[in-house]
Amino acid sequence: MRLTKQQTELLFNLKTAVNKYNKNEIIYKSEYLGYLPYGYYHWIEVKGNEVKTSNPDAIQHDLEALKKSNYISRTKEIKHDEDNIHIYFEIINK
Repeated sequence: MRLTKQQTELLFNLKTAVNKYNKNEIIYKSEYLGYLPYGYYHWIEVKGNEVKTSNPDAIQHDLEALKKSNYISRTKEIKHDEDNIHIYFEIINK
């Protein structure tokens, strides 16, 4: 599977973050605040630091593409409730 430019940039940012923070654990986080004007938020963290993404709305899709291409592996998922989820990944080859 060929990665898009956006997915390649995300992979670069993830590798940079795991090297910078010396932690190979990537966490996708989602949170729903449940009232307007706030809504559904999702982001990626490495050791408590947010990783920059060019298109936050495509995070789940981009992470799935990286997983299918064997750049990252999913290690666990913690569902706090239906809208608050933490999905853990690791870089396969730093």
